[in-house]
Amino acid sequence: MKNIFTLTLLLLSSILFSQVPQGISYQAIALNSSGNPVANATVTTRLSVLNLTATGAVLYAETHSKTTNAQGLYNLVIGQGSVVSGVFNTINWGNSAKFLKVELDINGGSNYALVGTTQLLTVPYAFTASQLVTLPGQGITLVSPNGTPFQVAVNNNGELSLPTSNNPSTTPTQLYLYGTFNNYNAATAIQFGNFFSEFLGYKYFTAGTQFKFLGAQNESVVYGVSSNSNFGQLVLNGPAYTIPSTGFYKITLNQSNYFEINSINVELNQNYTVNTTMQYNTAQNYFFATSNYGEIKFKVAGLDYGDNLADGTIEYDGATIISNQGTNYQYRLFLNFNGSGNYTKIQQ
Repeated sequence: MKNIFTLTLLLLSSILFSQVPQGISYQAIALNSSGNPVANATVTTRLSVLNLTATGAVLYAETHSKTTNAQGLYNLVIGQGSVVSGVFNTINWGNSAKFLKVELDINGGSNYALVGTTQLLTVPYAFTASQLVTLPGQGITLVSPNGTPFQVAVNNNGELSLPTSNNPSTTPTQLYLYGTFNNYNAATAIQFGNFFSEFLGYKYFTAGTQFKFLGAQNESVVYGVSSNSNFGQLVLNGPAYTIPSTGFYKITLNQSNYFEINSINVELNQNYTVNTTMQYNTAQNYFFATSNYGEIKFKVAGLDYGDNLADGTIEYDGATIISNQGTNYQYRLFLNFNGSGNYTKIQQ
């Protein structure tokens, strides 16, 4: 298989992008384990388009069954095979790096061997141009040389709405989070809360988790970070942030597009004198601690939360939660990404 790997990667450098029909022309030579061409035989190829890295999420995969010529040569068009997963014409070629993974079975079956994975360094113009056609009401985002996004929209009468200010605010009106925790699926991105005029998010992450920020539940405006430190500025189409260690994190972003990401503790504030760090149940996603104090509040990242309506929901600086003094209760706090939460108390 080593000979197949070497030769195929050389051929990848000459990939041609066709325009009609939509697809990527691909040519390769199939070699057996001895390095000889597999001539006049049926071979099967599995091709996968990966997002961001050579081990990234599979955006699209397909298979082809082709007959080689006397030299072992065969041709195919990526995007016109038998679909395994994904939709080829919905791949956003312009928003991040894309890699092509090639697997081959020289016997024409489905016992694929990895040939290699390489980055697609040339983006098909026809593909990126076609992505200017967006969903109804979505509009088109144009980015100026200084990184400022401008949204162009059209109404049902065909009238365009254009930005009227030379210096529009670059602060998004809403913000979402997506990343490796949801396979970079924009449709399932989670929305930040808004607290003290800042975007706010709380979430448990495992070490190595990567994420970016979206202006909506699509990839029309994608923000990365200026650096992988816990403080910096959002950057249009910038790199992802990588979580350094497993734990519960608070993410805040202010109106100037500066972010801060910190690992936090959640505590049981007992009668304002004793704080007990609550443990986190990773299977059921709640914090828990036991107390026999008659009055408690929760302390999240240093801020007190109580329950104004005694209905099991928490509010910032809400009323003290009252229980029977001297009776052990286990308090369970379910903290949502947007900063809202609810709790239960179970008598021990």
